[in-house]
Amino acid sequence: MTHWGYWKIKKRYVPKELCSYRKFIPIDSFEMFNNKQLVDLVRQSKDRTSFIIPQYDLIAVLQDNNSLSVTYKDGIYTIPVEVKKPNFGGKYYFFHCPKCIKRMRKLYCVNGFYQCRKCANLGYYSQRLRLSERNLYGEVKIKEKLKKQGGSLEIKPSRVHKTTLQRHRIDYVQYDKKYYDATISELIQWYGEKRVAPLVEETYWPPSGLLNAYYY
Repeated sequence: MTHWGYWKIKKRYVPKELCSYRKFIPIDSFEMFNNKQLVDLVRQSKDRTSFIIPQYDLIAVLQDNNSLSVTYKDGIYTIPVEVKKPNFGGKYYFFHCPKCIKRMRKLYCVNGFYQCRKCANLGYYSQRLRLSERNLYGEVKIKEKLKKQGGSLEIKPSRVHKTTLQRHRIDYVQYDKKYYDATISELIQWYGEKRVAPLVEETYWPPSGLLNAYYY
């Protein structure tokens, strides 16, 4: 249970809107250009329309240089696209924010104008959490990622390299230790060191089976 004093402080804090809200209709450059068949179909079409958002009268048209020319209810703007060629082959596509021109993978629609998360003043869900909750959230994300790949922290997924699994284990233990330290710090702040100290172990111990990741 959260201490009442925390919510007293929290009341004065006005959080940013979350970029995960559906109303911001994000576009992802990796997802958009990795689907080569769909990109080719758009290029071969007469109007070369990439996507439409009726509520803003928005129409995005794919150009020859891969940029998107966007027309919406308040005007016209361009979303530049940069192509990066890594040393190991293939291509990576990145948007450039129309506002700050910084290279971004994702842009978010704010009243018809696409921009990066910082320009739109949007936040992540984890930024709304206390430090202890944020680290616990990091642990959950690692477990969910491995579960989707058909494995866990103890069982290596078939298409994951053993060094990658070890890195996930190390990250998990680091999150767990930070969660432990942050929880103690919060309890001391709320209830005082004298009341908390007798209930706390002096040394952090990682979860069972992850000792090798802790001493890595």
